[in-house]
Amino acid sequence: MIEKVVVNAQYVTVELSIVGVLKTLNLNSDELDAVSAPQAISIPIAVRRRGIETPLMLNNEIASQQRAPDTGLINLLRRAQRLLGLLTDGSNLTMADLADRERMNISDLSRVLRFAFLAPDISQAIIEGRQPTELTSKRLFRLSELPNAWDQQRTLLLTHHLTDRVKTVRPAKGTVETSRGNPLNL
Repeated sequence: MIEKVVVNAQYVTVELSIVGVLKTLNLNSDELDAVSAPQAISIPIAVRRRGIETPLMLNNEIASQQRAPDTGLINLLRRAQRLLGLLTDGSNLTMADLADRERMNISDLSRVLRFAFLAPDISQAIIEGRQPTELTSKRLFRLSELPNAWDQQRTLLLTHHLTDRVKTVRPAKGTVETSRGNPLNL
């Protein structure tokens, strides 16, 4: 039935034998025996690097709606909401106390808490798996700035590639970066 599959940077092309398809479906193929040339179906694709993965994405809205939700992103949103709840439950817990209790530094705590204030439609898109392929928990966590205004968040997170907005800090020459990301002078 499938004669050949060709994958290139822009398309996946599947060549089908019409006679083979009709035989597979138990349909009469006697009149079509003269049609021996395979029929080709081409589907536009995009190859996008996403962390250590390189998924092959169909270039249409249906494919993006059927993608499985990213558990890393969902866990980041869940953690942000849980931590915010701990800070606002009336127990007078400070950020420093919470950071100690959660065994994280206060800088990481403040980074995670930002995601408790994402626009509702962005959170919903993440839960449903409709976020851009480039939006991973690692990239979201490493964003140097996240706007407070929801419309600016939408512009940043849902319509633009994130690679330009992720800040990579490298230690200065003569230093070693510790496991917490702090430079240690030599």
